[in-house]
Amino acid sequence: SSDKEGYISGAMYIDDGTETAKLLVDVYDLHSIYPEGAQVSISLPGLTATIEDYQLTIGIRVYDRLNGLKSIVQLDKHITCAEKINKIAPLNCNITDITHKICGKLVTINKLNYVYTCYDEGYYGKYLRFCDQEQNHIYLYIDNYAAGFSNLAPQEPTDITGIVTYQNVPFDTNDCFVILPRQSRDIWH
Repeated sequence: SSDKEGYISGAMYIDDGTETAKLLVDVYDLHSIYPEGAQVSISLPGLTATIEDYQLTIGIRVYDRLNGLKSIVQLDKHITCAEKINKIAPLNCNITDITHKICGKLVTINKLNYVYTCYDEGYYGKYLRFCDQEQNHIYLYIDNYAAGFSNLAPQEPTDITGIVTYQNVPFDTNDCFVILPRQSRDIWH
């Protein structure tokens, strides 16, 4: 993943070719240290791994009443970056192919139609709902601080690329699959 345009922040999505993990880093401009496709190794001592919303998540355990994970990973202690950069190719799929097994994976879904937009609580961002020809739907989340946030939603069928997540969406009765784009060109072709 990349935070270059502000679409993904506070986390690094890593993939070893078999599984993916969300590494909570709480650092801005992470792309300048770890460019997208950089080969990294993670030192796990002192970190906690858990499954959150069907996604392996790695961070530091917080000892409070909520007992959640904290978004602080010491970059110089826990992450080592090799000089090798790999080209990242998304999985091409349909909405019906999206399952919990591919949470954290980079995907491209083709020919989706924009339906409507709803805002998250506190207006930190917005969810754009898209449907395929069979009326299966998926959401796309865009943070207010992301470059291109003010762009209008596409009027023509569009291809969407991003990381698959599973989360609560305002105004929807169920938890849903949500795509997190890496950059504006993942949406605004």
